[in-house]
Amino acid sequence: MIDELDAESAKDLIQDCNENLSRAFFDKNGCLNFWRVSEFIIQYVRDNPESSLDDVYKELLSSVKITTNYLTEDTILYMISLVMTGIQNES
Repeated sequence: MIDELDAESAKDLIQDCNENLSRAFFDKNGCLNFWRVSEFIIQYVRDNPESSLDDVYKELLSSVKITTNYLTEDTILYMISLVMTGIQNES
């Protein structure tokens, strides 16, 4: 999706995703859900390093109930890409 955006729109989307991640992290009522999602993504990517972004997202949706409004589809996809990049850079 981000490939289809111009530079300014991509920058705005990334900023929105970062803001949503911060809100989810600091949300007293939703932070537990944030950590469940985070833990699932990290574990799944480590266990399945060849998985695509879409594969991880589909598995997440089937395994973890997302209850916080801040974790939008774009925000979660962004989060998955950050984890995938971080784990690839560990090697």
